[in-house]
Amino acid sequence: MAIAKRDYYEVLGVPHDADTEAIKTAYRKLALKYHPDRNKDAGATQHFKEITEAFAVLSDPQKRTRYDAHGHAGIAGFTPEDLFGEIDFGDLFGRHGLDFGGGLLDGLFGRRRRDALRGADIEVSLTISLEKVLKGGQETVHFSRPTACQACSATGAQPGTTPKSCDACQGTGRQVASRTDQGVSFQQITPCRTCHGRGVVIEQPCGECGGQAVVHRAETLSVK
Repeated sequence: MAIAKRDYYEVLGVPHDADTEAIKTAYRKLALKYHPDRNKDAGATQHFKEITEAFAVLSDPQKRTRYDAHGHAGIAGFTPEDLFGEIDFGDLFGRHGLDFGGGLLDGLFGRRRRDALRGADIEVSLTISLEKVLKGGQETVHFSRPTACQACSATGAQPGTTPKSCDACQGTGRQVASRTDQGVSFQQITPCRTCHGRGVVIEQPCGECGGQAVVHRAETLSVK
């Protein structure tokens, strides 16, 4: 059976009205205690992952506001890059000589989309005359670009509603199947079939983006 996520404030051991500095101090203390390079106990890595995720949300004012309002469902659509992309772990732990960089986070949370900061490449086919190639000139290119839906604040849910935590996986986005074969127990963890690994179910999709959290905007660009 899937285990529901704990409250992020409980994970860090701070009150709900804790300021940013208190959250940072609590995270630093716990992270140094449970970092995989220091703590080889069973469960330490999972605990480190849990406190790092909690810190990523509570240390960011916008993410914290969404979490306070909607719980885990409010940040369920975030990617690892969304959560950790702007955190300077080197500033927090540089002098301790421990790995808090992308390699460690990739291993814990899945590979982050590092190109998300600059955006994915968009290819456009354009036919121009040989004369313009030789003499030069300017062309206007029309294309569409995916952007975060402003109508639903990229939640995918109809404005005024919020995604519902998935009952099938208790908001974890994962389903765990256990079996025993010749006295040996196995666990198979797979993306939740009900919510497709998102941890939330959108009962009333946004009319602007159809529940996808992104829309395609038409744009033009002048090139020489």
